[in-house]
This record gives sequence, structure tokens and C-alpha cells, in this order.
Amino acid sequence: MDEGPHVVIGAVSMVIPYSMTKKEEKAIRKKMRHPGAKGDFGYIEYVEVVESWRGKGIGTKMLKRAILKAIGEFWIIALSLKVDYENLPAIKVYEKLGFKKILSKLRLPAEHWIVFL
Repeated sequence: MDEGPHVVIGAVSMVIPYSMTKKEEKAIRKKMRHPGAKGDFGYIEYVEVVESWRGKGIGTKMLKRAILKAIGEFWIIALSLKVDYENLPAIKVYEKLGFKKILSKLRLPAEHWIVFL
């Protein structure tokens, strides 16, 4: 892999505003400090870090920046994401950043997590 100051080693993709199912919104609002808050929700579609760069805090730093951007520029009230329940390194990062598990899907190996802003 080419290395240098202009090599992409990671990316975060978000959808803002994010339209979710009524079930998802109800589950999220139920755990919010202010469940009646007005505003948009955001959704983190993916977080990706090149394998050779994982475990170095890159994903955490990218997510922190993405969260700050979502708050500062888009005034969202919460961010959600889905993660494979076996992806323990990712779950550890999400927990460190304040995400909480809100839903599990039995048919898919994914859990729905949310961070309250």
C-alpha cells in the first residue's frame, strides 16, 4: 500500500437528515433525556479504516469529528448506527463515544446503537 501524507486511510459516511422507521424512532426517543426534542436524526452509514491502520485511534478520531460536525452544522438531536454484534473492536469505540445499544435484530447479525447529543 502506498503511504504518505495524501493517502486515504479511513472514511465516515453519514446521512443527515435520516428518516427511520417509527419503531426505530420510538425506541430511540424512549431512551433520550428529552424524548420530545424537536430536530433531525442522523445516521452513520459506515466507518471504515484501512486494516493496517486499525487499532491506532483513527476511527475514534474520525467519529469524534463527524459527531461534532453533525452537532455544529446540522443541529441533529441524535445519531444512530448499526453494527454487527460480533464486531467487538467497533462496539468498544462506539461505547467509548457514548453510543448505547437500543435494538437488536434477530434476523440479521446487527444491533442498532444510538448516541444522544
